[in-house]
Amino acid sequence: MAAIDHIVFDKTGTLTTTQQHDIVYEGETLSRSAQESISALAAQSGHPLSKALVKHFGRNSATVQGFHEKTGKGIEGLVNGDLYALGSEQYITGKNTHPGGTRVYVSREGKLLGYFSFRNHYRSEVNDLLQDLQTDFELSVISGDNAAERNTLRNLAGKKTTLLFNQQPADKSDYVIQLKSSGKKVMMIGDGLNDAIAMRESNIGIALAEDCNTFTPASDGIMESANLGKLHRFI
Repeated sequence: MAAIDHIVFDKTGTLTTTQQHDIVYEGETLSRSAQESISALAAQSGHPLSKALVKHFGRNSATVQGFHEKTGKGIEGLVNGDLYALGSEQYITGKNTHPGGTRVYVSREGKLLGYFSFRNHYRSEVNDLLQDLQTDFELSVISGDNAAERNTLRNLAGKKTTLLFNQQPADKSDYVIQLKSSGKKVMMIGDGLNDAIAMRESNIGIALAEDCNTFTPASDGIMESANLGKLHRFI
């Protein structure tokens, strides 16, 4: 850890909190049964946006069968006999027409129902932390979302920080490998699940957890999210 000279941060669930989202739904009206089915499906995934949907709708006892998750793209499963799917526009519709903002699309039996728009809530300590870390480290922020929040992140992270968007798990891993091949000693800060490949490739991986009982198979260490602001002191 003492040799680290480049820190890579995941954005969603790391710099942003999974506990606070503004969620707006647009599409066909969702019945109570549909809402419960969506929540039950989302509860099977550890992705921060899935967790936000569960919190939005509330947990229920609906059973999910045949659950399948395609990392970084979406999830699907049978709930009360209907096949529901949640994920990116590309995963749900096969198209990629929306350039801005974070959205999760939902379909039932292959038919698009609508989408949920998410507005990220950045942790209050992020600005001071990133500004502080820049005195000793090179920084990168890497995100699976599109570049709609580029200006917000640029203001938070400063001009020197590298910002990368639309990054799939393999892209994140490739970026870490690229940094290491150029001689950098890399620390990856992520959620430990979606960032598992990149964290394994880094010199040291720290998983940030809202709940310290969260399963984090790829991490060398676990940090409670409320303590992110102490990262510099921790190093």
